[in-house]
Amino acid sequence: MTRSHLFERQGHILFDVTNNIQADAGDTGAKNALGLAFYAAGRYAIAAAWFAAAARQGHVGAMDWLGTCYLKGQGVTRGKALGLKWLSEAAARGHLIAQHKVDALLPG
Repeated sequence: MTRSHLFERQGHILFDVTNNIQADAGDTGAKNALGLAFYAAGRYAIAAAWFAAAARQGHVGAMDWLGTCYLKGQGVTRGKALGLKWLSEAAARGHLIAQHKVDALLPG
């Protein structure tokens, strides 16, 4: 294990400190990776905040996850309109999973 890894034993979160450093520097992929780590740990509010930061900068995967958070009310107030907004944006940028979610949510 290198020095760049961090283990949070109490919260059961494992992630590479490098992601945190890169996220703080504006790296959207690192922001999304942190969101995924917190989401997997059930820390939805923190995950949604990282997804939102990456989504606002154009990360399509984060847009998909943020849309899902809004639809499920995980870490944010449940909101179909905001969920569809983020999923639609990801779909418009070529994210296939988001496109399938949009298709399933919209009539006809």
